[in-house]
Amino acid sequence: MSDGAWQKRFNKIFPNMLYPEKSFGESIDQFIGKLRQLEDGNDPHAKDRMPINVEYSLNAVYDYYERPFRDQRDQQLWEEYSFGQLSLTPSLRKTISSTLKNIKKANQQWRKNYGN
Repeated sequence: MSDGAWQKRFNKIFPNMLYPEKSFGESIDQFIGKLRQLEDGNDPHAKDRMPINVEYSLNAVYDYYERPFRDQRDQQLWEEYSFGQLSLTPSLRKTISSTLKNIKKANQQWRKNYGN
């Protein structure tokens, strides 16, 4: 997706915000649904998303960091959000990811040549 299309979708889903942010009365599950709309264009679990009161009752059972996710994509988006990656446009994320891979590759080559 182009940065322009992503920004347009972002402005529609998160109006008047500089980065994705969960609103006060919104559950994490509902927020992840918004992230799916932003990144994938739709949320296949939209009608099943838990409201905040149901999620609060589940928090008594699950640790915040060990919460169950609906699928791997929900978990991936939550992790990317938690590390601040979803605040960046797709092309910037791609550039940073590519740069980090190159740094890792150079580090591995250095270790191979010169030891630990």
